[in-house]
Amino acid sequence: MTVPRRLVAIFYADVAGYSRLTGADDVGTHQRIMAMLDDVTARIGAAGGTVLRYAGDAVLATFPSVVLAVDAAAAVQGGLAKDNADIPEGERINIRIGINLGDVIEDRGEFYGDGVNLAARLEAAAEPGGIRLSAAAHDQIMGKASVTFIDGDKQDFNNIDRPVGIFHWTPGTLAEGTAGD
Repeated sequence: MTVPRRLVAIFYADVAGYSRLTGADDVGTHQRIMAMLDDVTARIGAAGGTVLRYAGDAVLATFPSVVLAVDAAAAVQGGLAKDNADIPEGERINIRIGINLGDVIEDRGEFYGDGVNLAARLEAAAEPGGIRLSAAAHDQIMGKASVTFIDGDKQDFNNIDRPVGIFHWTPGTLAEGTAGD
């Protein structure tokens, strides 16, 4: 049986500290997270991406280009950093974003496979407010993206059978507005 496959940029984002935030103020946190998800969705769509699904406070999206995914992710994180500037640290909504370039199985409007799994692992390893890329994704943005990434060497991830080269970025840690690399 042949399954449909595509090569896509996979964007996975999740709120850092969601349980702590909801434990302190579940209604207020829910409202703020829904507003943040609306903004993230709008930025993904404006950059040519497609949201595949939400899982509570997480977003899975795909893009036809890694550069578009990275620029959208940087815009999301930059916007959140500005929004959080006047909010006490313990109340801030911060997200982590993982981006991978991967071959995926497309079925029933969803994408499956190692490409998606790796994007989720990258997200979990990112700093709150940051973006983590696979080396495959980074290769595509060098000299083209709106932000610069730091080489994080190779990392082992649960249920990924090989070490993965990673790159990371957090607003304020590197010059923004420079070409990616």
